[in-house]
Amino acid sequence: MPISTAYLFPAIGHAASLLQWPEITDDVFLLAAEALSTLTSDADAAEGRLFPPLRGILDVSVHVMGRLIAELGNQGMSDAEAAAFAEQAMWRPEPRAALTRSSVRSMEDE
Repeated sequence: MPISTAYLFPAIGHAASLLQWPEITDDVFLLAAEALSTLTSDADAAEGRLFPPLRGILDVSVHVMGRLIAELGNQGMSDAEAAAFAEQAMWRPEPRAALTRSSVRSMEDE
């Protein structure tokens, strides 16, 4: 699976779901790809990366969703308002405490 798929499909699907689009056209994919392309920094490009590091995928999704919603949502939102709407609608995982051998042993003792 190309890495761009990992960045684009969740953002496109979530935007489509939020705004209840009846179809996803080629224009949606082009706009999403353009939004993704603006996130590659000069440092990333200098290292040969086409996309931002995968560790920032949730932030990339918010940016791409925001751009799609602002451009295609017919909601009259600016890019910043659409990104805030997208951020609010996203689920973010809670960080877990790292398990160590001592914490596993203490759970076994209980």
